[in-house]
Amino acid sequence: MIDDLTREHDAVVTLISQVRDARRGDDRDRMEELARLITPLLAPHTEVEEHGLFPALADEFDQLLYQAECRSHG
Repeated sequence: MIDDLTREHDAVVTLISQVRDARRGDDRDRMEELARLITPLLAPHTEVEEHGLFPALADEFDQLLYQAECRSHG
């Protein structure tokens, strides 16, 4: 699961970089094209994160936050 999420994340980051380039060139058609490529990658990616990964990590994350808070408050 993590490898798939990482690949999807990298693909979206690459596409967003291309959106920035298209924006600098005021190429609205290219921005629209890229948005159409990003959407089908991002929707299932977000679903897996929110309903699979994040709940699975919640207890561990809460513990890390608690430890960090304890360290910062002495």
